[in-house]
Amino acid sequence: MFRWAVFAVWVVLSWVAPAAAAGAMGWSSVWGSGSAFVALLIPIPVADGVLHVPSFVLVSAALLTQPWSWRIAGLARGILLGGALAGLVMLVDVTELYMATTSDAVLRQVPWQQNPLALCVLTDCVIAQFFLGAFGGRGPITTREWSASLAIVVALPVLCAAAWLQADSRMRQPLTLVGTQPGPERTDDSYIFHSRLPMDSDALRKAGEQAARERDPRRSLYSEDVALLFFDSLEAARWMRLDETKRTLCIYEDGTPMAWHRGRADCFTQHESFSDRVSKAFEARDRSLPVDVSAFLARRDACAGRKQLVAEAGAHDGNDEMRTCTSLEALRQETLAKHGGDARVAALLAAVK
Repeated sequence: MFRWAVFAVWVVLSWVAPAAAAGAMGWSSVWGSGSAFVALLIPIPVADGVLHVPSFVLVSAALLTQPWSWRIAGLARGILLGGALAGLVMLVDVTELYMATTSDAVLRQVPWQQNPLALCVLTDCVIAQFFLGAFGGRGPITTREWSASLAIVVALPVLCAAAWLQADSRMRQPLTLVGTQPGPERTDDSYIFHSRLPMDSDALRKAGEQAARERDPRRSLYSEDVALLFFDSLEAARWMRLDETKRTLCIYEDGTPMAWHRGRADCFTQHESFSDRVSKAFEARDRSLPVDVSAFLARRDACAGRKQLVAEAGAHDGNDEMRTCTSLEALRQETLAKHGGDARVAALLAAVK
């Protein structure tokens, strides 16, 4: 009877503790339902509490099976302490720590992260230490038990950190996207990358061109000129010290071949994008014309003489130039229907060039 009464106290404390801790730290629910406090109290698949179930079941089983047989009797506290340290490791962005210790990046604070699973493992293992004796468990006594417990305490967090690093995609990618920066026009974008690859290597060129294909403005309605900036200094990349750029790759919507440059290069001001052509044509129009008529004529002029862009095999291109230049006739008809009563406008809208 005593064991079950103690177990009931354990159940209440262990289940409430991570929810209370998450609520006190201001965490939000993984599933987007607001505060993590309530979500961690509910053990169903659409609530954070489901993440508590594995550690709760395992630690509860460890307590209820005490005292263990003489061969492993003294290992329970070591296992629980190792589990607590493993939970603590999972609460830290291990990849960020690794990158800070293997690069020039400056770690200004411990990179804690919101991880309900790790928090549950940590609180369960810590609280269980206080209940172990009540269930007949004990700590290590012999030298063998102490040695085995110490090995477990060290191995569990180390293995957890290694698994966490292995699972993080940042450790397997040749390039790490650090940030983005807008260009001088709304359709200009810069992507900041850090890489451990040699800046003159074919491997960097291959990885950079793959990153360019993934951000190809030919497949975007919002980008026309794109610059990929590559750094070998993680600290410079994070603080966007652009003068320390080692390589620049320029890619364009209008079919202009991508171009590599040493150092930081200007991919924008020396290239006329489709939006630039439309703006220039609009500014050259008669100010007395209705704005929507001038807008249509500017688009028509910007498309005139342009080789129609064609999607690559197996790719879906949907950029602004393709969308605009292939829908000129529909836009002309719409504008003509609105202003057809004006002879001058009707003459200007007579046909698409």
